Amino acid sequence: MNYSIKKLLKYSINNNLKHIPSALSQFSYLKYVLPVIKKDFNIVIGKPFGSQAYYTIWEELGYIKKDDKLSYGVKHEELDFVSFSEETLGNALGVASGIATVSDKVTYCNISDGALQMGPTLESIMYIGKNKQKILLTVDCNDEQLTGNTNDILNINSSKIRDIFKMYDWNVYLVPIYLQDKNVKIFTKEDMIQIIETQHFDNKPTVLIFETIKGYGVTEMEDDPVKWHYKSLKDINEVTIK
Repeated sequence: MNYSIKKLLKYSINNNLKHIPSALSQFSYLKYVLPVIKKDFNIVIGKPFGSQAYYTIWEELGYIKKDDKLSYGVKHEELDFVSFSEETLGNALGVASGIATVSDKVTYCNISDGALQMGPTLESIMYIGKNKQKILLTVDCNDEQLTGNTNDILNINSSKIRDIFKMYDWNVYLVPIYLQDKNVKIFTKEDMIQIIETQHFDNKPTVLIFETIKGYGVTEMEDDPVKWHYKSLKDINEVTIK
């Protein structure tokens, strides 16, 4: 499968999609996650903006067509394989918990680290852990919001996020994506498959906290993600792909 940054940027240009830095941060792990879960799980999207990260992967998987005109953010009304996608951030994990209550399938949910400043998200973490629900959660921990660094706003980082989930009895994986240390193992699709196959979701829920960089893979967007947050890309030559 051709899950490339260049393809994501071209998709953004062709469909006039913004939120490109957000798309790039979650694309760095969704390209491993989405092909594994496929349609075997209930799918809940708590980070709908940066939608081109999902769309380019789903297009490769054959879930959507190249000529599909989809919205600025992922909408469950447009995609029959998505159970729920929200626009007012902070409620997706609670909805995932509700779906898991009435479904025998594992429920997959993707959220941002910023969603952890929302009370409903924290309450859902507690409830899901206590009730050992069949949930797989991924968290895009890029430490960036439009108004500043998540750690500055919340006094929370990936290690603290890990501790929150451990406190409420989740299986927890802290996964670095952007690595300078070549001795640290890079996360791959094979790792994701192994995690899915070895988890007994009837025992407890699982969370993968991905340490990402907003704008990952594009120099200008890594250097100034706030500038590019709502900015469109007109030509791929405007930026430098690493």
